[in-house]
Amino acid sequence: MKKMNRTKVWILWMVLIYLILISLLVLAESASAEANIRTLPTAIWFTLTTLTTVGYGDTYPVTAAGRLIGALFQIFSTGLLVMLIGMLTAFLRSRFIPMLRLRQTQNYPWYIFTDDFPEAQILAQSIQKEDNNAEIVYCGDAQDVHTADSVNISYNAPELLSQAHGTGKRYVFCLNEDPAENDRKVRELRDTDAEIYVRSEYEPDTLRADIHLFDPYLCCARMYWNKYMTGPEETMLIIGSGKYAEALLEQGLQLNVISPDQHIHYYLYGDYENFRRNHPQLDKICHVNEVFSDRDGIVFCDGSWNQDPERIRTADRIILCDDSEDTNIEILTQLQRYFPGTAQIYARISSAYDKVITFGSAEEIWSVGNVLRTRMNQTAIRLHEIYRQSSGNAPAWEELGRFTRRSNLAAADHLIRKVEILLGKEADHTLSPSQCRKAYEVFAQTTGEQRTTLRRIEHERWARFHYLNNWSYNEKRDNALRHHPLLKKFDQLPLSDQAKDDYGWEVLKDLAG
Repeated sequence: MKKMNRTKVWILWMVLIYLILISLLVLAESASAEANIRTLPTAIWFTLTTLTTVGYGDTYPVTAAGRLIGALFQIFSTGLLVMLIGMLTAFLRSRFIPMLRLRQTQNYPWYIFTDDFPEAQILAQSIQKEDNNAEIVYCGDAQDVHTADSVNISYNAPELLSQAHGTGKRYVFCLNEDPAENDRKVRELRDTDAEIYVRSEYEPDTLRADIHLFDPYLCCARMYWNKYMTGPEETMLIIGSGKYAEALLEQGLQLNVISPDQHIHYYLYGDYENFRRNHPQLDKICHVNEVFSDRDGIVFCDGSWNQDPERIRTADRIILCDDSEDTNIEILTQLQRYFPGTAQIYARISSAYDKVITFGSAEEIWSVGNVLRTRMNQTAIRLHEIYRQSSGNAPAWEELGRFTRRSNLAAADHLIRKVEILLGKEADHTLSPSQCRKAYEVFAQTTGEQRTTLRRIEHERWARFHYLNNWSYNEKRDNALRHHPLLKKFDQLPLSDQAKDDYGWEVLKDLAG
């Protein structure tokens, strides 16, 4: 839209200069008795015949000043005509012709992109693969993107939507890395009927049903742990700093809850000071800066990752997850060249590498299933609907507060682990109805200590999520202060409260339907 604004300024200046010149022309010619240009209409007629190079000769200046001004019109006539034709052509190409095409597809879904980031084009390609009727539209700041089978139009998104008719759904994507810019665009779209997808790490406490947030770092972490699960005894090295590393660690602590006797050890190399400040209750979840076999442990390692060759040699997995892909490649190169070991290496790298499992590529993260939430959050929404039906008075998903939405997401993500715990080698790492049905049948047959073990796992998962979000124990629940009476060890809970953890497993029956 910046180009359009500059064009408007140029047009205003040209009109202003034109009015000044013809006014001076009339003023100069009015001083001569022989002049035939004495009024503004006559002066305009003279300039038009001059600028278009027609030159009928019926009007012409006779004074020296008038001829000087007339000469200016003659000199600039060809250039001005070319510019006017160019402006008309640009208008046709940027607005008129694209709008004609959109009129023909008004009953098809429009996917409108307001930004020209590479991620936008990756998502657009993913949409086209899944929806043959999709009309990809780059508008406003993204109008100069040139991709196959797309429409480029200089209207901004609200202008375009105001002219949209037909029955097709409208989706708008605000994918700018600047949250303030995304917030501005969302405010402009507030009165439209489009579904709005926004790149944002911040989630407000209340969220309209037609506004959907997408955090690529959180998405990457959830995808990783759901695909590459841990065992109950594992030592891993997480190497890297930044948002990807912090998201991977936080999601790992929430999702890797599979046994009351587990001891998963995380050795962290990088800058995690911000993470530690934001999570002051890590010691309620696991040992900090020490490892024992009675529970999980986190060690924030000082210095560089390559100062501990023995730890590298004995690790079960190594995750390279710096925000910079170049840094991950550099570390991987050194790791493979100088440090032998049996650890499985996972690297957040787009390219394939021998004996390395890569994850978190732009094509993987910016897909339809992730951004449009058709896979990542569908289960969480369904879990809440199951709860609504059973309780009868729970609010709708879009009416939930930020913490409750995230709590549902955490519970949904852990269901794949629950299926694996119940089915063992028969689990296929999905939540298909058949898998949920088989898993629930196993759960329904558990009794005594087996049932208690499953309850312990669910309580630990639930407590970890709350501790990571800085809730604490108090006899009286207070959501504002983040106090909860059930935030204590499982064995300290009354049997009635222990039994409540069955719900986390019983929902498998509803999902099987």
